[in-house]
Amino acid sequence: APWLTSLINYRFYTPIHAVLDDLISSGNLGLIRSDPLRFAIMDYDQERERLQVVEEREARFSAEQLEP
Repeated sequence: APWLTSLINYRFYTPIHAVLDDLISSGNLGLIRSDPLRFAIMDYDQERERLQVVEEREARFSAEQLEP
């Protein structure tokens, strides 16, 4: 089925977060004076990690259950 092929070939969104990762890992997030912005960055980072786990689980499912 063509729809199944397109589902299997789906590629996940993989943005590059070099600056964000550096800010967080170096402890330089404190250089940002705005509390709401710092909190938003941390929330974004946590959501990014959560979504990475979900995408990895979906990719495993696709590889194990859908691919011939």
